[in-house]
Amino acid sequence: MLTGFAAWIGAATQHSGMGLRDLLEAGLNVAPPALFVLGIGALAFGVWPRSAIGVTYGLVVWSFLVETIASIFDSNHWLRDTSPFLHITPAPAADPNWTAGVWLVALGLAASIVGVSAFARRDLVGA
Repeated sequence: MLTGFAAWIGAATQHSGMGLRDLLEAGLNVAPPALFVLGIGALAFGVWPRSAIGVTYGLVVWSFLVETIASIFDSNHWLRDTSPFLHITPAPAADPNWTAGVWLVALGLAASIVGVSAFARRDLVGA
């Protein structure tokens, strides 16, 4: 939201004609993939703590790799769907895909809940 608001302030000072609502939607458009990656990172930390960094960064690297391959070749749509970053539309030029955003947020929240639950069950000794 803050990014969209800051973009609107910049656009308003340049008299671009962009509306606040369009730029707020564009700012919110990038949040679902970030929440999904964060949720997968929490899940990995709760289940497999030593490899959580590798799993989380592996997902980010995979997403960029798929995005690069998809932009060069006419790949199958199932390969493109494995990247959470390809579910971001170029807002405000196009309308955000709120259905994909809701799914990414829901899956990220579910992964976070499972990760926190798994972390709480670990055998940790207090100091």
